[in-house]
Amino acid sequence: MTDRIRFLCALCGKPVDLTIDLEGDETGETVHQECYFDRLTGAETSHSCCLNAGHTI
Repeated sequence: MTDRIRFLCALCGKPVDLTIDLEGDETGETVHQECYFDRLTGAETSHSCCLNAGHTI
């Protein structure tokens, strides 16, 4: 049995699926592409995992 390594978004704290989100922020932290874009543009998050958890960035 192999333990799976989970990567969490540095911005919202939710798991990142590395087959979909292959983004890193300027410090190399794993982030959802949409979370990072929202942070750069100053927008509130539009990423569904964050909205479901009530997070804002």
